[in-house]
Amino acid sequence: MTCPGSRPGSTACADLDAALVVDVLGALTGAGVRCWVDGGWGVDALVGEATRPHADLDLVVVREDRGATE
Repeated sequence: MTCPGSRPGSTACADLDAALVVDVLGALTGAGVRCWVDGGWGVDALVGEATRPHADLDLVVVREDRGATE
């Protein structure tokens, strides 16, 4: 499945809002997963506001913590 405007191979379709991103990060860090926000949401975090709609959330996860995300 491909959505208009998405990257090749992406299945992301829905626009994500900041509250959902915060919930995801809270769940991951609560499970002891060390992660960082990358991509568009990472830029928005640095800017302090949403600069455009986002259909995905790019995360960097420490290799040793990856098992907790599966």
